[in-house]
Amino acid sequence: MPGDPLSSGIYAGFEFSRRDLEVPDIDATTQSVTLEDQREDLDRIYLYWTPHPEWAVHTEIRRERFKRKDTLVSNLPVEVDTTSLPLVVRYFSPEGGFAQVGATFVQQDVELAPTSTFEEDSDDFVVVDAAVGYRLPQRRGILSLEVRNLFDEDFLFQDSNIQQNEPSNPLFIPDRTVMGRITLSF
Repeated sequence: MPGDPLSSGIYAGFEFSRRDLEVPDIDATTQSVTLEDQREDLDRIYLYWTPHPEWAVHTEIRRERFKRKDTLVSNLPVEVDTTSLPLVVRYFSPEGGFAQVGATFVQQDVELAPTSTFEEDSDDFVVVDAAVGYRLPQRRGILSLEVRNLFDEDFLFQDSNIQQNEPSNPLFIPDRTVMGRITLSF
């Protein structure tokens, strides 16, 4: 491998974004519509390292913040501040097999509305994920098996889907999830 093995194959970057939103809020009793101010921030610093052609390592520090004005909707958070730190190691076999294992530390602080009925709001936890798979010859597809929350860690987590009207896949689920996937290319 040419170059210094401690510096070659290292890729890093950062991302900062902010969105100031005015979101329609409909009062169910009066049917009146008001605009609610919301702010979303995302800060991310990441590092990718390929110490060998068959190995890759990824880590990042990611902080997401969501803030809205206090409303009369009782169980929606007023502010959510989430910091996550994943470390993922991947192996790629020349014969097409691959595997990965990763652990993510998550710290989340949630400010609930004063009228909220929830007793707890914030949590710190670690989630371990793993996957194995095989790339079919001539890049005809991929077969994989993935396990998220491998050790079935129980935790509180407020996903960013509270900001959306449509369901989305949460980043972290407080139950073990096993998923098989077949992707074919013709």
